[in-house]
Amino acid sequence: MEPHLERLLHLQELVSEIEDLNRKLSTIPSRSQDLEQSLARHRADVAKAKDELANQQKERRNREGDLQSIEAKIVKYQAQLMEVKTNKEYTAMLHEIEVVKSEQDAVDTKILQAMEAVDILETEIKRKESSLAEEAKRVVGAQAALQSEREVLESRRGTLEVERRETEAQIPSELVAEFIRVSRSRGGLAVARVVDGLCQGCSVRIQPRIVQQVRRNEEIFRCDSCKRFLYYLEEKRAEPPAGHQA
Repeated sequence: MEPHLERLLHLQELVSEIEDLNRKLSTIPSRSQDLEQSLARHRADVAKAKDELANQQKERRNREGDLQSIEAKIVKYQAQLMEVKTNKEYTAMLHEIEVVKSEQDAVDTKILQAMEAVDILETEIKRKESSLAEEAKRVVGAQAALQSEREVLESRRGTLEVERRETEAQIPSELVAEFIRVSRSRGGLAVARVVDGLCQGCSVRIQPRIVQQVRRNEEIFRCDSCKRFLYYLEEKRAEPPAGHQA
């Protein structure tokens, strides 16, 4: 193969791998952010449950305060009951006591409901805190893995960048400049293989006589359509099964 063509092909391989590494590296910040957001959601779940618990505990305290007031009122009414002079007053006082006792029953029910809610929330908080601890552990491990992946990718990219510069130094500057121009305008692919008479970069058919020259890989040819550098690689044919006779 013509030496500069071979170097251009190698340069294309280097550029393609570097671009692939860059794409992988570009995903790491968002992947890291996804991990942090997942952890934040777990923390928010715990905080929300604790807020609900605090509200239920406050509700219980408020109802217990109401209950004390009601009980004091019942004691007061019962004391007054002993002092009434007429049956009418006695009946009216009994009615007041029954009304207050009904309020007492309603408050007792609310206190029991608040106690049940507190028990449920305390159990739920323990479960959510356990889940948070597991998620925190997972995120720490995943973040460490991402950092390790970043270091490996950056190290490999650094090695390839050095090899790229060394390869470019062995190619005439005008060819390197053209390679870069075509690469930027053609989605990163500046060197294309010819298969069945077609440029694999743009799928345009190449003149038969040019194809014959490209097949020898002795000169540098460009696709008339997309301007990519062209090369030819012999198709590998599958070996016939053992014992098979053509």
